[in-house]
Amino acid sequence: MYPDAGPRLGNCSGVNGLRSAPLFGEAVAARRARFFVGKAAYGMRSLLKTPGGTEMKRTSVLCFSALALLWMSGCGGAAGNGNTANSNHLAANTNRDNAAVYSTNTNSNSNMSNSMANSNSAGSDTDFMKEAAIGGMAEVELGRLAASKAVNAEVKKFGQMMVEDHSKANADLKTLAAKKNAALPTDLDAEHKSTMDELRAKTGADFDREYVEEMVDDHEEDVAAFEKQAQSATDPDVKAFAAKTLPVLKKHLDAIKAIQAKMK
Repeated sequence: MYPDAGPRLGNCSGVNGLRSAPLFGEAVAARRARFFVGKAAYGMRSLLKTPGGTEMKRTSVLCFSALALLWMSGCGGAAGNGNTANSNHLAANTNRDNAAVYSTNTNSNSNMSNSMANSNSAGSDTDFMKEAAIGGMAEVELGRLAASKAVNAEVKKFGQMMVEDHSKANADLKTLAAKKNAALPTDLDAEHKSTMDELRAKTGADFDREYVEEMVDDHEEDVAAFEKQAQSATDPDVKAFAAKTLPVLKKHLDAIKAIQAKMK
């Protein structure tokens, strides 16, 4: 609480002076000084008109002057001390208010930073689900193409495995997205459509080789992405989906690398 700021009028009597009110001491001291000086001047005029000795008059005048100066000095000093105290009090209040404002701003910035971090994490989880949906659809479509066009029996078998395993993973992802109210893509993006067109144009051993290379590259990227989400996804359900699907992707990567090694 602030200290009492009421207009307390102190006494200022005698040559030493006492204390003035903290807020109004200076004004009161000035009025009383003018009053006392006026009384002193009146007294001096009276003495000068008195037919007494010259030395007595001079002594009285000096005494009155000294008393007036001492009284003004005491009151002025007390008022000055009061003003100094008020200034210090105001400075302390100002510093306290500034500290409160700084603390509020710091807390607001901290809260804002945390909110932005949480928003970015949620966005990363959603982006992951969208990318996984596109990749999953591409694996199914390319698997069907390999099952029908490949001349290598192992490539045909791998293509059929892609259709079965990624269809299951895509179904799990759709369930997760519905739970999170996240809209997933329903069609391939331009990059995967271009890959599909290129493979459709291939035949025989050329098709097998291009398809195998595509599958190795895709699954290396997929394993890295799913490992990251399995460790650091913000949403526990997204993390669980990534952890559940990761072993299947690693199995695919091992299988296609083995096929690639045999074709060289």
